Amino acid sequence: MERKTILIAGGSGLIGRALCDKLRKKGHVVYVLSRSPKKAGDIFWNPVLKQLDNALLNDVQVIINLTGEGIGEKNWTQNRKVALRNSRIETANLLFEKAKTMAHLEYYIGASGVNCYGFEGQEEKNEAMPYGNDFLSELVQEWERASDLFSEKCPVVKLRIAAVLSGDGGLLKKFQPLLKLRLFPFFGDGKQLLSWIHIDDLCQLFDFCIEQRPQGSFNAVSGNDSSYAFAKTLLKKSERWGVIIRIPGWFIKTVFGEMSVVILKGIRVSNAKIKAAGFVFKYATLEDALSIIKKP
Repeated sequence: MERKTILIAGGSGLIGRALCDKLRKKGHVVYVLSRSPKKAGDIFWNPVLKQLDNALLNDVQVIINLTGEGIGEKNWTQNRKVALRNSRIETANLLFEKAKTMAHLEYYIGASGVNCYGFEGQEEKNEAMPYGNDFLSELVQEWERASDLFSEKCPVVKLRIAAVLSGDGGLLKKFQPLLKLRLFPFFGDGKQLLSWIHIDDLCQLFDFCIEQRPQGSFNAVSGNDSSYAFAKTLLKKSERWGVIIRIPGWFIKTVFGEMSVVILKGIRVSNAKIKAAGFVFKYATLEDALSIIKKP
């Protein structure tokens, strides 16, 4: 393995923390962009003010851009939609301006999302299919266009990431209040599919890209399971008593408004392209993925 100097934007989030640990253990030099640099390897930046410390940037060979406020963290008011956009597109634009001066930059990895396909149609979605026409699809399309700017400087790969399963946060963290009460929820009719990936597989996929240098868009998806199957498997893997409960669609729509589409609708997403490129998923089934999740 060739040692690389890697710059990560968005390194303080769930994916970023796990990825930094993995890459450093492999011997790579990892710098992390931070608004409040405190640790060795942190580099100051403030995307809002378009500030980024140029120190050490000239050595960077790989950029990994994970920036973006959480899609499901707050309801989609107009102000929230602006924040979701700016935290992705404006940060990528700032990185691109700095990348123009990076003499050793070899590769760019941009985070993206499987929500690019929209929620219409029953067919399995693959990377050759067009974007959807809803808010999330249009957001991801613009996000990927920002990543494509880097192709002027180096090869680019965009990873369309599904819901991340981790014992330290992500999707399961949102369920914790109910899980502590031994309640295992599904939503609406429970038939809508949830595309997911285990955090370990996702970090391994980033490492795979650094070594193999695929280009273009790839779905970062291990599997697709229904909301009901998710609740049922969570209960089974908890190895204790519990109750599966249905949270009706009308309630989700009332509480979450437009954002309820993420919960109540789903699509089946293919991972055939990344597997054909040589990547092997360690956690290929939901039961495997939930086996190492912390028990509620």
